[in-house]
Order: sequence, then C-alpha cells, then structure tokens
Amino acid sequence: MKKEVKGFIVGVTTAIFAVSGMAYAKTGSEMIEAAYNNVKIYIDGLLLDPKDPNGDTVEPFVSNGTTYLPVRAVADAFGKEVDWDGETSSVIIGERDYDWLDQMSVFDTNLSDNDNKVSPFSSYKMKDGVNYDRGLYFYIDEYSGDENGERYADVSYLLNGQYKSLEGIIAAYYDDIVGGIASIKVYGDGELLYTSPIISEGLKSTDVKVDISDVNVLKISAALESNSSGSHGPCLAEARVLKK
Repeated sequence: MKKEVKGFIVGVTTAIFAVSGMAYAKTGSEMIEAAYNNVKIYIDGLLLDPKDPNGDTVEPFVSNGTTYLPVRAVADAFGKEVDWDGETSSVIIGERDYDWLDQMSVFDTNLSDNDNKVSPFSSYKMKDGVNYDRGLYFYIDEYSGDENGERYADVSYLLNGQYKSLEGIIAAYYDDIVGGIASIKVYGDGELLYTSPIISEGLKSTDVKVDISDVNVLKISAALESNSSGSHGPCLAEARVLKK
C-alpha cells in the first residue's frame, strides 16, 4: 500500500531521519510518495513500538528506497534527549548546552501555605491535551492565602551568572484546575523579568524565553490572581536554563 504525503515534515515530534543516503541542505516543500509496509524496528533484538509524545504509534515508511524512522522514538530507546531548535531548523539528539530545572538543586522554596507545593514532574497531560515529559509543577490552593491574602508557590535557583536564558512552556495541569486563574512570573535577583499570560482552563500551551544573563538568583513564582475563586495547577513544562 502506498500513500502520498504532502508538505515538508517539521518539528521534533514529527521529524524524521534517513537510515541511508546522503544528507544535503534543502528548503521548501514537495510531494513525496511514502510506502507503508509494517516496517519494524528492532534494537538489540527487542521490537520497538515507536510512539509520539501523545502516546500515539508512529509508523516508519519507505520513500525512494530510503527508510525513515521517527527521531524521538528511536532516540528515547537509546536513552537520548531530543530537542527541536526552530530558529535553526535543527533536530538535536543527546546532550546540549543547557540544564533541566527539574534536575537542578533548589536554592529556596517559599509557599503562602503548606497546602501549596512546587515539584518536578514527568509525563503530565496538560489542559489543552498536550503531554510533556518533564518540567515544574506548582499547586496553589484557593484557601492558601498568607497574612496579606496572597496565594503563591515560589522556587529559586542559584545560577551565579552562568546562564543566558530560561526556556520552557507555560501550561496548566489537566487534573488541577478547579475554576482558578493564575500566572507565572520570573525574577532575576529580585527584578521582575517576565509575566506569563493568564493561565486558565482555556489556555493553549505557550512558549517562554527569558533573558537571564548575569542573574545570580533565579526565582519562578506561580500565584493565583486576586479575583480567582478556585485552586490551580500551573506548570512550566520542559523548563531549562541555557549556559553561556
């Protein structure tokens, strides 16, 4: 059976690489003919069931004598990180020059109430239906106000001026929005550097990139808005800081 695939395939979750053939630079779009014939992938004798980040099976195909495999599924099988750099249209497999916040030591945590929390997560489904592999999860209870009535959960990291930017995705955890609205703010050495869009049930996951050059102490604060009447679970998914 053969199918025609229109367009140029982009993005980490749909990016593909050639098993054979010569790589060369090419831009634009073209129509290709892709043959699907239940191509199987074995790694060290074990059959791989390739999945995309949403858990859906991604089927390999053959085009013009070359077999194409899903990058993320194969890299995951080898225990390698996968990233997509949209600015340079690059798929990055393995180590790169950044640190994941969920793996870094926490310098300080400040909560308006003990019912609130900040914690790393893995494989959370967000309110807009997108799954993310890692990041920071904040939970803020609607009854968790401090003496000033503010409801928040903060986490700080000691960077010592070694990083140039904070990157991640603002999202809302699927199971922990009960009518509340929240926002996430980023501070560098006490100075406000970034305020997210209002995070509510209707929010689409939103990319964030913040300049943190020369910042010694990075603080990420999630808080319920003053007029919010519900609890909330805002997230900073795929959170990382890029080294200089």
